[in-house]
Amino acid sequence: MKTLLIVYRVLTFILLPIAAIFGFIDLSLLLMALANPAALLPVFAIACIVIYVFTSLSFLTKGIIGGRKCKPSLRDWIRVNAFVSIAFSALGIIEYITLINNKTVASEVIKQAMQHQTIPAGMSTAQLEQMLLSFLLFFFIFSVLLIIHIYMTFRLLKQFNYLFK
Repeated sequence: MKTLLIVYRVLTFILLPIAAIFGFIDLSLLLMALANPAALLPVFAIACIVIYVFTSLSFLTKGIIGGRKCKPSLRDWIRVNAFVSIAFSALGIIEYITLINNKTVASEVIKQAMQHQTIPAGMSTAQLEQMLLSFLLFFFIFSVLLIIHIYMTFRLLKQFNYLFK
């Protein structure tokens, strides 16, 4: 039990700065997504991840550490945003595994991006492919940590259910 809380606390504080950065990025993406409604779905999913991390932090600090009662709506916010976060994280894991197993897919994505967008001068296809794989590795690690954190949150929500009454 005590080990679970220590690991949960560490994971929460690892995810927190990443979620804050995602929040700022999401605000700028929201402005671009207003011009392209198809881009609103990823913006919504990233917002759910940010909301999940901050609501789970609130549950940790106010409820578990502080021992204070929490509003039942906090539990609902955590649960709803956790489900969307799981779906988005699962997509990130699947994308990473797909690109690692089939390097030609990454090359095709880079070639299509180079045809449709202006790429900074001096950037080669190999450099762009390496950047894509590095970003996907980062998001893969983040997604795995997030899914572990969500699993632990659900266990703690059940264990500390009395805080929401």
